[in-house]
Amino acid sequence: MKHIEINYRVIMAFILALLLFGTVACQTAEEKKAALKGADYAEICNLMSLHSWYHAALRNDIECEEIWVSENGEFADTAIWAQTSGYWKGMKKIKEKYGAKDSKGMMPDPKGGFVWHTITTPVVEIAEDRKTAKGIWYTPGIVGSYSEDGKNNSQWMWEKYGVDFVMENGKWKVWHMKVYTDFSTPVGEPIGTMGAPPGGAAPG
Repeated sequence: MKHIEINYRVIMAFILALLLFGTVACQTAEEKKAALKGADYAEICNLMSLHSWYHAALRNDIECEEIWVSENGEFADTAIWAQTSGYWKGMKKIKEKYGAKDSKGMMPDPKGGFVWHTITTPVVEIAEDRKTAKGIWYTPGIVGSYSEDGKNNSQWMWEKYGVDFVMENGKWKVWHMKVYTDFSTPVGEPIGTMGAPPGGAAPG
């Protein structure tokens, strides 16, 4: 009887050990998953900050090379850059229009021109398979230029970003970037006097 009682205790201890091991293993997997998603979140937020800095430096060309999907990759043809006043699909067209280095593109003349879009209030959702992600940001900013006579042609810009990201060669990259303008206002005038710019631009 004593021998049976000892075996019973051994069996119960073994079962409890298995349960404990299984619980710890599950926790470890969940913790690993959470850590990976935390790293993904930080990487994606850094991409958007890099967008802001490249844009402010008037170097959309470098931005397209560094943080967007590859022009020769599988996501190149489905890449999108869109704003209330413009829409381009495909990395070739995005580089040609948004990524133009000179002032004939989307950027003001570097002589007296400037762009600054701050990045705030991120909400980022990462897919369970960690292959895609999406996020929204609010971006109060200012764009404009000073003419040779010293006239200020600047505008306050209040906009939203809606961005899709894709994992490409082990790195998160911008896949679709859409900018929604709430309103723009000349500096020195009451806020919201101009409203959003007109839409209607067709895919280029």
